[in-house]
Amino acid sequence: MKQLVHEIHVSEIRLFKKCRFAHQMKFVGMLYPKITAKPLEFGTAFHAAKQVFYDPQTNGYPADARKELAILKFVEVCKAQEEELGSGITIEQRMDYQERIELGMGMLEYYFGTVAPVEDINYESLAVEQTFSVPIVNPDTKEPLMCKCDRCWAKIDQTDFDEDELRTEAARRNYWDGLPVHLEGQIDLILRDKRTNKIWILDWKTTARLMDKWEWLELDEQVTNYAVALWLLGKDVAGFIYHEALKTFPKPPSRNKSKRMGRWYSVDKNQDTDYDMYVDEISLGDAEGLESGAYDEFLDWLRDNGKPFYHRETIRRNNEQLAIAYKDLYDTAREMVNPLKVIYPSPGKFNCTYCEFLQVCIGRATGADYQYTIDTMFEQKAPYYERR
Repeated sequence: MKQLVHEIHVSEIRLFKKCRFAHQMKFVGMLYPKITAKPLEFGTAFHAAKQVFYDPQTNGYPADARKELAILKFVEVCKAQEEELGSGITIEQRMDYQERIELGMGMLEYYFGTVAPVEDINYESLAVEQTFSVPIVNPDTKEPLMCKCDRCWAKIDQTDFDEDELRTEAARRNYWDGLPVHLEGQIDLILRDKRTNKIWILDWKTTARLMDKWEWLELDEQVTNYAVALWLLGKDVAGFIYHEALKTFPKPPSRNKSKRMGRWYSVDKNQDTDYDMYVDEISLGDAEGLESGAYDEFLDWLRDNGKPFYHRETIRRNNEQLAIAYKDLYDTAREMVNPLKVIYPSPGKFNCTYCEFLQVCIGRATGADYQYTIDTMFEQKAPYYERR
């Protein structure tokens, strides 16, 4: 049975700080686009595969077996997403799903076969897609934060109020303390460092372009609040690992139509290949060129400056940092459940460009009938975390 609490999720916190109007639409109005964005569907399937591979119950299975099971899960989820479109699916959409499957299978084959054996050697999987719920209390007084919003009011049993003086709803709501506010979420992967026995949180992201600056992770609320949650639950948290995977994977180099400068294979630096893949291919297809040194310069470049296909960034957290983050969490949550808070948009280039509610907000700002936009583009659903 679900707890009688007002749950706040990290994604909700992020959107509230970014734009209160968008937050009101999504987390109060419960409005979600009728058509799910392709990157979100791909990410869902990708996470499902990782969940199978890192399931602690299969830790003793051979890596190849876990890999095959994980890739099968990815394909299964993609096909289920495709089937949800029903008979109205277009040829272009079918082709898109097939391309997604081929891309994901290649990425997962590379990750499970090449990346994980190296990056995970010192870690043991403890939990995947682990949910948590921790009360948010005043860091100084330990008084629990309470909420009396309409959503909380709808959750309680009204028969609890049987005193004569509480016959009206207004009287009951004034008398009522509200529901405790909890931070809730789901962690991609919890690892134990076999060298130190400390706990690490790993979060996965897929991207069309790897980032080149990582300082922002020191202030990232998602993974920091995940660490705070485990810290509050008494876990010895060392920090978090952010794994960013490029939406492609190393492929064999292109073979020239004719031999060029002693080489049968292309040395184009824009190829999606890496050092190991390239050496394996030319060892079989052009051993003479490899032995003659025709590829030496390009191989040196691939080894030292070749295209990266993933990046892992490790961010450590100590108790003092977690305490500061918890104070910030409390202050933010207190403002989020404040019944007197003001709702307003926060327009800007970065806030609006990829916002789901851009057209709604434009209609509001121009005095147009934006309710029509809501009715045609959105549907009311339970929050995403209740639909998992």
